[in-house]
Amino acid sequence: MLLPLDKKIQLELIKKGIKAARIARKCGVSRWTTYAVMRGKIKALKYREAICEATGLPLSIWDEIDRDKKEA
Repeated sequence: MLLPLDKKIQLELIKKGIKAARIARKCGVSRWTTYAVMRGKIKALKYREAICEATGLPLSIWDEIDRDKKEA
């Protein structure tokens, strides 16, 4: 079974021992904002870049998340 992409991002954060709160502090936003970005509800590039930098995932993963949201 394939993982939803937002879960894939969360899994990468867990593997690297990084909490969403750390990314939120770095960006100056709440943890809720960080999770909303991971779920594709907020599309701000600077937050997406911070998450990709922390996880090591490519920025192109957001294209897939946006496409999945449109299809749903």
